[in-house]
Amino acid sequence: MSNWHIKELKHILRILEVFHLASGLKLNVSKSHEFGVGVESNMVKMVVVVSGYRARSFPTKYLSIPIGSNMRRVSSWGELIQKYHSRLASWKATIISSGGRLTLLKSVMGSLRIYLML
Repeated sequence: MSNWHIKELKHILRILEVFHLASGLKLNVSKSHEFGVGVESNMVKMVVVVSGYRARSFPTKYLSIPIGSNMRRVSSWGELIQKYHSRLASWKATIISSGGRLTLLKSVMGSLRIYLML
């Protein structure tokens, strides 16, 4: 979001504190992480010490979706495909008619783009 200078980081932390005071909403430090993109590891360590957030590296997962992987590779999609395959397999039950299954499948596949934030 910003240049990796200690001064810039302190400004961001101050903005978050003012936001907290104005709205009553506060970031949960135990659930927040720092990601250094294109910076040296010692700079990320310094940011972690100053901010109190934990450091993470790519690739990682956010809402069960891999982030930072090369998504052009089929292997990167394997886990997500398996997850949806197992969900769709449970719909093979004879309780739902073929028309009902088709409607359900269209609904899930239509909302998949929103879920994946594409």
